Amino acid sequence: MDKDFEDKVQKFTTIVSLVLLLLGLFVSIIIIFKLINNKVCLCENEILLAGWLIGAGLLGSVFGYVLKAIIKDYVTKYCQDEIIELIKTEVYENQTEQKYENAYNDEIEKGIIQTGFDTVIVPISKTYNDVLVKNEYECPSEYKFKDGLKYIAFYLKKKVIGYGEISNDYQINVDGLKYFKFKNFINRDISHKPSGAFIQNKMYCNIEDLRKAKDTSEIRSRK
Repeated sequence: MDKDFEDKVQKFTTIVSLVLLLLGLFVSIIIIFKLINNKVCLCENEILLAGWLIGAGLLGSVFGYVLKAIIKDYVTKYCQDEIIELIKTEVYENQTEQKYENAYNDEIEKGIIQTGFDTVIVPISKTYNDVLVKNEYECPSEYKFKDGLKYIAFYLKKKVIGYGEISNDYQINVDGLKYFKFKNFINRDISHKPSGAFIQNKMYCNIEDLRKAKDTSEIRSRK
């Protein structure tokens, strides 16, 4: 449960408890005043009311904790259900998008679709230092790329962080890895605002669109 909401519940029950207790004491004073002046108590209803008010006031804190527990259980269950549904939706959308992107990339690489794309964007994490220090990108040898690429760009933590001009076509090294060498690393800061990953495998685009883009939605439109 949200801490701010929990504090509000506690403050509300404390105020209600205090008001009830004060009302009970006020009614009790009235009853005592009547007893002193009339010598006879003809105020059974007032006594009962005072008892209820004082009792409710004293039990208010307990009621507050019980109410908080009930609300907390309800909110927690509701939030968990909502979060589970959101996760399921997010996973399904990401899987669908990845399948579409993979199929689209495969047709580009086979020459079925002629796009003229000259740049590939790839996600990096462990290879981050090699990209910045060595001007080199490595990936498993089974990864495929279209012919004629001139630039390679890099995606990390929901941002395209930069790109470089490829200095030679990819090669297979002795460890069975495929790698690209590029001339220099040019910083870019292109944020991906929607939820989910912008790139899960790779994405092709034109370098001019990448250079002009203010966010990932402007990098490429499928044509």
